[in-house]
Amino acid sequence: MTTTHPQKKRVEKISFLIIGTLLYSLYISLLLSPNDIGSGGIMGITLVLQELFHTPIGLTQLLLNIPLFLLGFRFLRKRFMFLSGIIVVASSFLIDWIPTQIVPESLNDPLVASIFAGLVSGLAMALIFFGGASTGGLDILGKFFFARFHNWPLPRIFLIQDLVIYILVWWVFDL
Repeated sequence: MTTTHPQKKRVEKISFLIIGTLLYSLYISLLLSPNDIGSGGIMGITLVLQELFHTPIGLTQLLLNIPLFLLGFRFLRKRFMFLSGIIVVASSFLIDWIPTQIVPESLNDPLVASIFAGLVSGLAMALIFFGGASTGGLDILGKFFFARFHNWPLPRIFLIQDLVIYILVWWVFDL
């Protein structure tokens, strides 16, 4: 039996989401955390909380995303939010589970660790976006503010959010 075109597209998107989620989880648990590299968005806040209070990264990410998803279901496409919710739940579990299976090691070179983190993160995010989802986070909040205050350009909202998070990350992790 041959696969029809819509079925092939669905399998492709699901594959993108699975591989992207796995890469995203690996990048956080094996590259960012053990090398003390900060990030933007919800993950940046999560890493700051982990550094300051030793909270589990995956669980904290999940808890911080819940109110954003409740907000997002009112303003964004339901299918996108549903798929993104699955990504957040799966990655939250994987982020906390992977270090129990593979011992995270620091690369002892922040530049090399940052380059690898950027490459893996970029590939993971591209696959997740191609699959029709996201990793949740502050993009939802930014789109909410944009929907409420049309006179604020969306890129400016994202920039302000990122600046606040990166200042917090810089303060906790140092430059």
